Amino acid sequence: MGHRHRLGGVTAPAPDVPDHVHEYRGTTTFDDGHVHHFSGVTGPPIPLPDGGHYHIIEGETTVNDRIPHTHFYKGEAR
Repeated sequence: MGHRHRLGGVTAPAPDVPDHVHEYRGTTTFDDGHVHHFSGVTGPPIPLPDGGHYHIIEGETTVNDRIPHTHFYKGEAR
């Protein structure tokens, strides 16, 4: 569609157990005159060398704009 959005959102708390996941949701940046919403469930934790971890998120945004469209996304939640 000739434009991009950045994602910003929050994850829900999860129990401190191995292989936990988080629900997440958010809204994209306002680009090309519109925003999209997104939500889902993260993948399991991926360990970091410092003892922390991150999760992979991926999915498809809601439909929006005068020419209806969505965006696919994939990234990390830390």
